[in-house]
Amino acid sequence: MSVYRKQKSDGSWDWYIDYRFQGRRLRERIGPNRAQAGLVLQKRRVEIAEGRFLEKRQELNTTLGEMAALYVENYARPSKKTWRDDKRILGGFVKYFGNVRLSEITPLKLEAYRADHRSKLKPATLNRHIAAIKTMFSKAIEWGKATGNPALKVKLYSENNARARFLEKGEIAALLAASPEWLRPIITVAICSGMRKAEILGLTWDDVDLQNMVLRIRDSKNGSARFVPMSLPVLQTLRSIQKVAGSPYVFASPGSRTLLYGRVRYAFDRAVKEVGLSDVVFHTLRHSAASHLVMGGVDISTVGAILGHKCSRMTERYSHLAPAHKSRAIKALDSIVPAFQMDTQVDKTAGRGSASEADAFAKIAENTYENSNLFPGGEMVSQRTLNPLFLVRVQAWESVFWGGS
Repeated sequence: MSVYRKQKSDGSWDWYIDYRFQGRRLRERIGPNRAQAGLVLQKRRVEIAEGRFLEKRQELNTTLGEMAALYVENYARPSKKTWRDDKRILGGFVKYFGNVRLSEITPLKLEAYRADHRSKLKPATLNRHIAAIKTMFSKAIEWGKATGNPALKVKLYSENNARARFLEKGEIAALLAASPEWLRPIITVAICSGMRKAEILGLTWDDVDLQNMVLRIRDSKNGSARFVPMSLPVLQTLRSIQKVAGSPYVFASPGSRTLLYGRVRYAFDRAVKEVGLSDVVFHTLRHSAASHLVMGGVDISTVGAILGHKCSRMTERYSHLAPAHKSRAIKALDSIVPAFQMDTQVDKTAGRGSASEADAFAKIAENTYENSNLFPGGEMVSQRTLNPLFLVRVQAWESVFWGGS
């Protein structure tokens, strides 16, 4: 048993350990630290002496690339909507570390990976990377390919999602102008409905009810179906789209069933770069929809329902955009303590005009849409699922595309 080093193509050196087990000569690349190589060699001696080395063999023989492929094909693709993200992230790990054995991935190396990417990626993005490799190692242990999970010892960064980047009206117009013609309807639907990219590209014509201005999301990210009311730009956009023969999808290319995610991402990123926008990805369109709804006076709970948030914390990130809403709410406390009543009488009707009009319109909408059949086959949509107020309040941000102030 010995420790030795070999020079790499870039001129740096890596330390290896060399030992025998059951008559076979085994070698492991440890890294640039000689002391660490000595410790690993000593550990192998103990494992062999205590008969624990047999279970280690699977981990020694399985490479990172092999495990990443096994994970994607046997777990991520069949069970996760975001499997493409996992494939891309794990591919990045393989590119960074090389096709090393799983046993060579240590908490220290994962920390080095994060440090090298800290200037290019946000803490939340790096947390997703660590989460992906952590899940991969968990499956590796479950499948007998590894005996430990180094990512468990990597503490995640704290995330600050209090404020989300959103596009102003001028930025939206510039982005549309820079986008290819086939991409503009997708951007319009995204920013005027708040739907996710996967929900938009997975939309079929059976899910579109133009008469009642409702879209059905059969399988959302949180695992449950929901209904999204159409704004006028979405209605106009969907009416203008021609169906592709042989494809049930709204957004499809001739000769294929649906648009490729990669094609949409490439074209969108190219348009963003051409306009010169910073910190903008496709998901920014969803943030923009929510932000303009809140700034238009729509309450947080309704915005959360439109976006399909199960957790109110997801929607609270937009609350800073509605200071006027909070100011109106706090007026309810103006007169509860008599000792602090002001001499000047507060006009109790101030600011109520728009709310009264909205309530009246909502009552009309409620009578119109209550118990209506929205889809063939007699499928009913409950008031809880299709709140009539959605159809009223969603108009708050239609002016983004329709020229309002």
